[in-house]
Amino acid sequence: MKRLIALSLAAGMLLVMSSCSTNSVESTSAVILTSENTMAVETESSASAVEEKSMIAEREIKVLDYTDTKKQIFIYRDDVELSGILYLPEGDGPFPVVFFASAIGSGYDYLEDIAKRLTKNGMATVLFNFAGVAGTDDLTVLTEAEDLKAVIGGVRTLPVIDSSNVFLFGHSFGGLVASYVGCNYPEEIKGMILLEPAYHLKDEISGSDPDMSTIPESILTNRFIEDLNTFDIYDYMPSFNGNVIIFLGTAEGSFGRTWPSLYDKAQEQFPSAELIYVEGADHGFMSVGREDVKQKSLDFVKNNI
Repeated sequence: MKRLIALSLAAGMLLVMSSCSTNSVESTSAVILTSENTMAVETESSASAVEEKSMIAEREIKVLDYTDTKKQIFIYRDDVELSGILYLPEGDGPFPVVFFASAIGSGYDYLEDIAKRLTKNGMATVLFNFAGVAGTDDLTVLTEAEDLKAVIGGVRTLPVIDSSNVFLFGHSFGGLVASYVGCNYPEEIKGMILLEPAYHLKDEISGSDPDMSTIPESILTNRFIEDLNTFDIYDYMPSFNGNVIIFLGTAEGSFGRTWPSLYDKAQEQFPSAELIYVEGADHGFMSVGREDVKQKSLDFVKNNI
């Protein structure tokens, strides 16, 4: 359908914004999970589509104290300043760390409650604003990947951070970005928690609107689309040997309901992945399933340290 790509992104962004205002993967039998909840699947690693890369580079970081356990951070990538919040548990550390990648066009506030739950239980957490602005060439999957890499490269230089236990949490477009970074740097990322990652975008672009003429540039630019077409995230997945959990909703508008086959394919491609469908959850898990995401994310990190 015309403008399907733009509408799916915009709907996800509006849902999040409106709601904001108000060493193994274990499965559980929580009542809110559907009977189709799948266990982690081990597959033989296929030939990697990812070329060998250097380590994620260290970056300059400036840290300002709010409190002993909440810090404002600034990280620098070329001429770009990235800002965010670092939450630290009580104690001296070093602490495992979870980096949060938010949905396109959204701030990080709506993920803060999940981060705080992890920090309360011994994990450092990092939330930050991507540098790009929707509708400009500064916002693509590759520019956001560079932002995430820069934040990782800055934060993990801090003595209070356990750089051997780095995890990614990504929602929607941020889930695609987190997947890209994790699969390109599998030796540096311990595990990934993905909340309705936007794996559908490339298929929509190539299938529904290949000439890009019907996509409003106020949401998607030509560079945004060109960068999406430089890789196939499914080809990269076999390179990631850490564990992955993918939370999916079933409510109207959720990606899990709209594109379930794409997540089945992701589970097949990742060497060890678990799909968790939550009955009635929307794209942002803003009400139904929110508590489940918090607890299962905490369990996931603890089990993979």
